[in-house]
Amino acid sequence: MKAEELVNFGVLPQHARLIGTNGKAKNLSAAGSTASDGTKLTCDLNHFSTCDAGQGCVLPKSSTESGLITIVNGGANTMKVYPALNSSDTINNASSFDLGTGVVGHFFPFNGGFIRA
Repeated sequence: MKAEELVNFGVLPQHARLIGTNGKAKNLSAAGSTASDGTKLTCDLNHFSTCDAGQGCVLPKSSTESGLITIVNGGANTMKVYPALNSSDTINNASSFDLGTGVVGHFFPFNGGFIRA
């Protein structure tokens, strides 16, 4: 979907230009149990089809140029979402976030970290 179409749906223009600009990844598998060995995200839209207990993924480092990161947990277990390794980033001021089975998480960059909405 183009930014113009998103604005027509009511998304603020400054947010619309950040959505989906860095590709999408499907059928991902969660890995590891910490920020150092979780699946590293490289796209804006990420669909996980496999997630064993205790596994997770790692957000990219936030910046003023970071866009919205969307994660779909299509796996059979809750997955951990970690901020980038070796950064001061947090998620809602915490070191990780639990994303339930069948849940879509939207992570917005904000003040050196991410806010899950």
